[in-house]
Amino acid sequence: MSQGDLERLIEAFVTYYNHHRYHESLGNLTPADVYFGRDKAIIEKRRWIKEDTMNKRRLAHRRQAAQHQAMSARSSVTRPIAPSHLS
Repeated sequence: MSQGDLERLIEAFVTYYNHHRYHESLGNLTPADVYFGRDKAIIEKRRWIKEDTMNKRRLAHRRQAAQHQAMSARSSVTRPIAPSHLS
């Protein structure tokens, strides 16, 4: 491997490490995100996405619970109740 090959490999690694690899110690941001001041906007966008997702899940859960409750109510009304001496 030549010196040029090694330099290209090192350059590729540094680019990956600084621009593509998320660092837990930096709040799962890249060093470039922090250095160039993109960190606050990224964190705010993540917070918004999380809040939106949680709201959608709560709504879906409420709808599912309401449907289940409605189905239970219908089935208890239409199902004849057996006399206690038959069960």
